[in-house]
Amino acid sequence: MLVTLALVASARPYSTIGFETDDLIETLDSETGAVRVHFSVEGPSATWIQDDDADGEPDFPMHALVVAEESLILYGLLGLEPLVPEADFGVEHGGSAAIDVYMPEFIQGADGSWRSDVC
Repeated sequence: MLVTLALVASARPYSTIGFETDDLIETLDSETGAVRVHFSVEGPSATWIQDDDADGEPDFPMHALVVAEESLILYGLLGLEPLVPEADFGVEHGGSAAIDVYMPEFIQGADGSWRSDVC
């Protein structure tokens, strides 16, 4: 998968989604352009940026990118409606029309959240 690594300008339009102002944000874009992962390499929300497979990209954000892209493919295979792009709402919060995955530092030190809903 070809990925573009880009440094996001400090005056980013999505500063309210959990990153701190002193986080250094980078992005990974999927080859198709359908997904963009936003992550911090320095600052309070810095994520794991190890590159154990030596492909030139940080493994944890790359894993998030691959899983998001595979999820979109699965949605299609299951016959589900595609996600509504931000452009349909007149916004592009992540700097592109891609589906944005943000990896800020959440409370309790976790990158993400999972819970079981019971009805």
